Amino acid sequence: MSKAASENQFKAYPNPSKGQIQFNLPLQDLKVWNAQGQQVIHEDGNTSQNITIQQKGMFWIMGKAPDGQNVVSQVIVE
Repeated sequence: MSKAASENQFKAYPNPSKGQIQFNLPLQDLKVWNAQGQQVIHEDGNTSQNITIQQKGMFWIMGKAPDGQNVVSQVIVE
């Protein structure tokens, strides 16, 4: 799978969310950053398909897809 295909297939939902966020792909090396550039979650080595974000705001979810490509998605927590 090409990088473009991996990025087009990765989805974080629901968006906007109340804090529970799921992914349509399992992610490794999961990192979540807030709008201030602070890393709020880091799950190194685990495979994740959902997370809980306690804060409200805009977040960027980054991780490695099953095909090895880095993916990113933006979500809003209300």
